[in-house]
Amino acid sequence: MIKDYINRLMRTTPRHLPDRVFQAGLWLVSFCYRAGIAVWDAFYRTGVLKRYGAGVPVISVGNVTVGGSGKTPFTIYLAGRLKKEGRQPAVLIRGYGDDEWRLAAASLDGIPVIKGADRVAAAGEAVLNHNCDVVILDDGFQHRRLRRDFNVLLVDSNDPFGNGHLFPRGILREPLSALRRADAVVLTKSDLGSRNVDCLKKFFSEKMKIRRVFSGHYRAAGLAGVNDGADIPLGSLRNARVTVFSGLADPAYFKFMVKKLGAVVEGELDFPDHHPYTAGDVAVITGQAAKSQSWLILTTEKDAVKVKGLPVPEGAPPVAALRIEFEPDCQMEDLIAGID
Repeated sequence: MIKDYINRLMRTTPRHLPDRVFQAGLWLVSFCYRAGIAVWDAFYRTGVLKRYGAGVPVISVGNVTVGGSGKTPFTIYLAGRLKKEGRQPAVLIRGYGDDEWRLAAASLDGIPVIKGADRVAAAGEAVLNHNCDVVILDDGFQHRRLRRDFNVLLVDSNDPFGNGHLFPRGILREPLSALRRADAVVLTKSDLGSRNVDCLKKFFSEKMKIRRVFSGHYRAAGLAGVNDGADIPLGSLRNARVTVFSGLADPAYFKFMVKKLGAVVEGELDFPDHHPYTAGDVAVITGQAAKSQSWLILTTEKDAVKVKGLPVPEGAPPVAALRIEFEPDCQMEDLIAGID
């Protein structure tokens, strides 16, 4: 598929001439993309386009790369933490692909999760209809129309900025100069990218002059059948033969977590990010699992909500979803200190 081909060129340095020619074309598109970003920023900076407040503090959680930093699990962690501190948070999700919205809504008991492309209207709904006193903007680092009080920037420790080029030549959504908008930085996937954590902390604190720099990783918190919801002990994965599939921008970390639990990965199927699964996809997945004599088929919570209810061939290994949670490497009390 062309999408998979472009994604590979965005993350690698091709050796063959046709790939290099195509990549040069991507560079031209990224040049136009950079110009568009500059114009968009100028419109908001000069007041041509108006920005709106929410009437309560707005905390943005986002990144500067295309997918892969774990925004939704961190947003869930932050919302839960604010609630424990006595706040009444709401989470605003743009709704590109229902997987993040469904995951957040299922994970945040008693916390409103409002889906909508109009973030200003969603913030108004959170305040007026749910009496919220703080709003978390999921994937909001590039958003301008809703005024933010605090920007939390998530950076993938294992692959922080890709090849350093803007989309679609690379994975950057903005030039690296945008990093300075961050009020706090959280280096995610610190277990897989441990070799980079110290250097990145030094880069952000010394070069970017960002005082609040933290790190964390994602831990396996549970395993459950996709269709029946039955809990499966995580310990049962040790030495078990499994097939994994996911539709993520960067599936490497999911596979890393599965192997970390001691599973023997016999089959791997990578689908495009936000992939809309069909019964045909399930047939391919279960066929691969049966061929490799897998005991279990594993996927992510995001993917599970989209395959649930699809027919599974009789005799196929069961499909289960791995539930993950963000876990800080150290205390993060002052992450959003001062937000009133």
